[in-house]
Amino acid sequence: MPVQGQIQTCYDDPAHDNQVGTCIRDCNQNTTCTGQLTSYYTLNLGRGGPSDLTAGPARRLVALEGAMSEGGEVHPWPVSQRDVIDWRERSKLFAPAATFPHPAVILRTLLSWLACCRHWSSTARKRNGPDARKETRAMPPTPTLTAMPRIASREEWLAERKQLLAREKELTRQADRASAERRRLPMVKIEKDYVLDSPAGKVGLPNLFDGRRQLIVYHFMFDPEWDQGCPACTSFADALGDLTMLGERNTSFVLVSRAPLAKLEAYKARRGWTLPWVSSHGSDFNYDFHVTLDEAVTPVEYNFRDRAELARTHGEDHVPKGERHGLSVFFRVDEDVFHTYSAYARGTEGLTDAYRLLDTTPYGRQEDWEDSPPGWPQRPTYG
Repeated sequence: MPVQGQIQTCYDDPAHDNQVGTCIRDCNQNTTCTGQLTSYYTLNLGRGGPSDLTAGPARRLVALEGAMSEGGEVHPWPVSQRDVIDWRERSKLFAPAATFPHPAVILRTLLSWLACCRHWSSTARKRNGPDARKETRAMPPTPTLTAMPRIASREEWLAERKQLLAREKELTRQADRASAERRRLPMVKIEKDYVLDSPAGKVGLPNLFDGRRQLIVYHFMFDPEWDQGCPACTSFADALGDLTMLGERNTSFVLVSRAPLAKLEAYKARRGWTLPWVSSHGSDFNYDFHVTLDEAVTPVEYNFRDRAELARTHGEDHVPKGERHGLSVFFRVDEDVFHTYSAYARGTEGLTDAYRLLDTTPYGRQEDWEDSPPGWPQRPTYG
């Protein structure tokens, strides 16, 4: 007869000579023991032998996390275990259902189940901590699901999906047309010499290109008085994928914020970022590119709207001020730097992978399917 379950804890009566090791030593050819002991304890019912559980006093009881089985039936039952186990002498444990069990057997069954309950409760408290039961009780019930898509047949779903696909394809084609127009935007020469703080020391805007033709700057909101960066900008930086493709296509990427470099470096280390990040603290860079809004320094403008337009759109009490986020693109010809593109607010959504970032640059993705001006660098899309 196989014994199913696991045995984890063994208690012995110090008045007797059996030690913990006897709990699992006595599996022999008369029985198949799988798993390990769950609990082992002593009933002081006398010192008689364990050969007959239904009639004689028993010293040792073992509670299993599973059950014993015999003849295709599974019986959750306390099992006697001593020096030698002979399951043929235990057959009285599995008497027909019409035979009322001996009172000693009923007592042992109840004690076994109580021991199992104590063991499981103790294990759960150790695993989840002293306050786990309290926290579990405090959890609100799972709310009834009320917001979900409409249920339809496969045929209905496919018909509507194809209609949506047509609109998605048109959206893709429209995005391609907008990118083609972006590659044809004129550019404006940067006349001011901006001095920025980098880990390598003071640098100018041309240094940020790192020898490449194009530069993408993400204006990361970090006020000099703040101890940490803007949460939304932080999420943007966290979402950035592998930007290796930018370097392969003659483009650099850098974060710029107005907070002092020491704060940027500390926050960068805390977030585990490797992106280049420089400080525009003390320069006009943020003000000139309209990502720090302060009327005392320069007229307010955000997302290509002046203060009057912003007041009409958002209301006088909600005109943007202080730090704002955005993205600007620059192009270098020898030592001259030109501004080619900027996007703000929701215009930066989705610009977290190399392809989307390249779409904002004059050269684009530089692939042969793009509609670009003559002479633009291009390569085969595949190969």
